[in-house]
Amino acid sequence: MKGWRKCKFKGCGKQFEKLRPLQSTCSVQCALNHSKDLKAEKEKKDWRKKKAELKEQIISLSAYKKLLQIVINKIAREIDFCQPCISCGNPKPKKKNAGHYHSVGANPSVRFNLMNIYLQCEHCNSYLSGNLINYSKNLQETFGVDLFEYINFGIIAEYPILKLSKEEVKEAIKRAKEFNKTLTNERLDKDDRIALRKAANKFIGLYQQKSPE
Repeated sequence: MKGWRKCKFKGCGKQFEKLRPLQSTCSVQCALNHSKDLKAEKEKKDWRKKKAELKEQIISLSAYKKLLQIVINKIAREIDFCQPCISCGNPKPKKKNAGHYHSVGANPSVRFNLMNIYLQCEHCNSYLSGNLINYSKNLQETFGVDLFEYINFGIIAEYPILKLSKEEVKEAIKRAKEFNKTLTNERLDKDDRIALRKAANKFIGLYQQKSPE
């Protein structure tokens, strides 16, 4: 379609009369320059894509698991907002950790399971190896015998192995972040804390909870 058009070559841009259907530049020289620009832009785009693919290959599965653990721990602390340390009972710990009842090293299959993670002070978590005797005692007193028995024994029997691909971990990170956005800073009762942990496990998709109601 004939008419006046702006030359597509970025170094020109002047108006010209379009005489051919596919004409996009005002001259042969501008056409050559425009073609070079398009080729250079494509090469840059291809390089950015290749660079992103290389970066993805460099990031290991273990690195993605660490990222997932950070988000999972944050969810645990949010659910236990304004709760005391699960081990020593400190009502206002200066530094709040997410303490695993079953340690990550000894029981990696439940490292991301929210039923296994509760708010803990820095001292108990880092300097008393979790302060497990008091952890056990307070879990039972807070949530009852049935749930404690599940956390203490059932959870390991239910999830003895957890094999995840890099893509599965990446998807879990995405879903964990989405779930975390739904949480609000409010003190919850024990039933709501357990209900939210079950909901988080289900939404993130790594554990299909079968714990006692």
